This record gives sequence, structure tokens and C-alpha cells, in this order.
Amino acid sequence: MRAAVLTVSDGVAEGTRENESGDVLAGLLSAEGYEVERRVVPDDRDAVAEAIAELAEEAAVVLTTGGTGLAARDVTPEATGDVLERMAPGIAEAIRSDSLAKTPHALLSS
Repeated sequence: MRAAVLTVSDGVAEGTRENESGDVLAGLLSAEGYEVERRVVPDDRDAVAEAIAELAEEAAVVLTTGGTGLAARDVTPEATGDVLERMAPGIAEAIRSDSLAKTPHALLSS
């Protein structure tokens, strides 16, 4: 089965930051037997939405990492909403709940 990991980060796209979260996600998916496609895009709503749509054509699941904070360029949730056929808010709630056990900053994620 195919999965995709989309990293949304100006720094990773520019080569000035490591793609640590993308590496972790890809490793977890690979360990579960997924064939993983990876892509990096800058924090740009249209670029994020386009990448999600393209990756979803082949992948059973597309996981995104990055771009979920409160800064003006953190647009991953909005871009995801642009291409979703149906919202599943419980998934985001579960991720935030799990993250909250690790850091109070989890509540700053949209």
C-alpha cells in the first residue's frame, strides 16, 4: 500500500532546516509496510493544496507535517480543507490530545 508524507516548511524547502518530522513519519509508515512517497513544499496555501491533491491520486493516506501553528504563513489546515471531500475533526482532536500530554504548546496548533 502507498502512503505519502508532505512536509510543509519554508526552511526545509530552502534547505536551511532538517526534515526531522518528515523522516519520523516516513520511518513509521515504512515500518508498517507502506511504500512511502515524500514531498516538501514551502508554506504556501496553493502549493500545499496542490501537493495534497496530487499525492492523494496514488496514496491511500497523505500525512502532512508542519505549517499548523499560528503564524501568518502556517496554512496547512486551511490548504487541507481546500481539497478535502469530507472533514474528520476527530483525527485532529486526537492528535492534539496526544500532543498535549507531551507539551502545552499543542494547544497552539490549528
